[in-house]
Amino acid sequence: MKQQSFIAKTPKHELEVEVLSKLVSRDVFDVKKEQFRKMCEDGCSNYGKKYSCPPFSPSFEKFQNSFENFLVVMYSINLNQLANFDYSDYQKLQIGNAVIKPRLEKYMRSLENKTNTQFFSTGACRLCKPCKGKLGEPCAKPNDKRYSLEASGVDCNKLAMDVFDRPLLWYKNKTAPEYTSVIAAIPVSETFSF
Repeated sequence: MKQQSFIAKTPKHELEVEVLSKLVSRDVFDVKKEQFRKMCEDGCSNYGKKYSCPPFSPSFEKFQNSFENFLVVMYSINLNQLANFDYSDYQKLQIGNAVIKPRLEKYMRSLENKTNTQFFSTGACRLCKPCKGKLGEPCAKPNDKRYSLEASGVDCNKLAMDVFDRPLLWYKNKTAPEYTSVIAAIPVSETFSF
């Protein structure tokens, strides 16, 4: 496992982002496509309205069978870095995610150029606002759209624990967790250097 960090600068903050990455075999991915599709159907107002999400997203198994190795990358940000600001816990979580999600996506897109493969992102595609699926129109950027691990049925909580020995934490009871994390993966060769 490789562990490092960088400072993310925003107009108001300089926040340390922890980066964990590891080359893993395809066996580490626990795929529960139908379970995750059903959870999305029952609990997400965007179900059937975003082209990167269920029921439109393919099963990870489709890709898992084509590739032997994946680079898994997690970005985490400790929300205590925002303790000296007058933010609600929910705002802290929003800021943390706004810092790490686009940065991880940019990094993963840069890896696509090196690997000639496509990455699995973190959550719903954010290329078009609103998604053309909400408008009943065809996807405007089908070549740029990426599916998330969870939309493809991967148990990301289990993946984070199995690969990094670190749980994903969630906002509960109007209380922010200690840190927020995003996780992505990309198929790579066994000799890929990162």
